[in-house]
Amino acid sequence: MRLGSTLLAMIGLMGTATADEPRYHPAVGTVATFRTLYTNLIGDKERTLGYVYRLTTIASNDTVSEATLTPLALIYRCNEGQMLATCQQAPNYPDITRDGDLIIVPIPPEISASLAKSSKDTGRDFLRGSQVFPIPGAEDIGETAKPRIGATPVFIQTSALDCDDAAIKPFFPLGATATLSVPCKVTSERSQSRWDLIKDMSSTEDVTFDLSFAGRDHIAVPAGDFAVASVKYKSTHAGQTGPTAEGDWEVLENIGLTARSSALVHWPNTSNTTHILRELIKLGS
Repeated sequence: MRLGSTLLAMIGLMGTATADEPRYHPAVGTVATFRTLYTNLIGDKERTLGYVYRLTTIASNDTVSEATLTPLALIYRCNEGQMLATCQQAPNYPDITRDGDLIIVPIPPEISASLAKSSKDTGRDFLRGSQVFPIPGAEDIGETAKPRIGATPVFIQTSALDCDDAAIKPFFPLGATATLSVPCKVTSERSQSRWDLIKDMSSTEDVTFDLSFAGRDHIAVPAGDFAVASVKYKSTHAGQTGPTAEGDWEVLENIGLTARSSALVHWPNTSNTTHILRELIKLGS
């Protein structure tokens, strides 16, 4: 999908940034829809699920932005003959669509609107920020014949990445420094779980991000073709006790969003991995 004239006009008026000044978080009124897929490989078993959600920026200044997150759909990858319980359930939700082996389950608008009230996304740039995301799911996990999306979230996922301001400053604007190591704190919390098999939890850990500016390029994502600045990274936990990850961000410096980001997470003391792919699928409401 190409940028319409309305969006082009909006971008031209974003905040105090001029056309020559990059921005790393979006301006008020920016609306973007993303698809995130999580592929877990445990032994020789692979499972993919994900979400479609809309991000709407409601506040922004020179240093930080705030947005709401509206869950729009659940996604399940279900190959023919797959016996996972979720793949027995997913085809029977109302009004599903398919994209190859992906089953897209729409969330009823009234439930989406309600869940959005519990959400919050705060960002300083593509790296640093926090997010409160109400995870949607089945009303009854055991119902496969006539499943429905629950009106309340399965749980509330809260995550935050906070990095040292002075340490990261030389990396901006992108290209000012080729490589940089930054100490950060990663916080993750799961609360208000309504499924017994998913427990509440909370953790804060020290992580080092090794950043590398990889130049500028054009990429294609479902929302269209874009000029991006590429940043690659590797993260390691202090004491090598937690997972390691490597990935990249493809940054839209005229909008303050990422067109695409990916991560490959390696879990400690095992060969298990999680691949995360987040892509921009629509700009504008």
